[in-house]
Amino acid sequence: MMKIDKAPVPLIVPNPDDPRLTERVTGTDQTGATVEIKVPVERPLTLYLNAQEIVTMMTIGDYPEYLALGYLLNQNMLKYDDVVTEVEYDDDLQVVVVRTEHHTNFEQKLKKRTQTSGCAQGTRSAICSKRWKASRCLKRNCVPPGSTR
Repeated sequence: MMKIDKAPVPLIVPNPDDPRLTERVTGTDQTGATVEIKVPVERPLTLYLNAQEIVTMMTIGDYPEYLALGYLLNQNMLKYDDVVTEVEYDDDLQVVVVRTEHHTNFEQKLKKRTQTSGCAQGTRSAICSKRWKASRCLKRNCVPPGSTR
């Protein structure tokens, strides 16, 4: 077993002084005094892999290029040995396009997805939704839509 004496230094850290990441909000503290604080603001960021839209996620907008690459790796849409030829971010459109040497096609996989909150990881495909509904229906001893008994 390996013992870790201290936490590793992160390669990338947020910049809390970046004005794009927060907005100033006036409020009232617990004593009734008026205070002004900076709060993080989430904005939509749309990710494309080559020419295909993959997902629109809510993010604070810090390091969108790295977020895009990390998301694609996490979802197994990119492999570590894939050659990425370009990562292009457009701040006005809030879009990141990741281009690779090889052709990708996730159209069928992404055909019907419901995006929920939670770091864009709360996605459900139509297949999972159908399985969940069918198993729930069987527990109640009813007939799932489209099937016969």
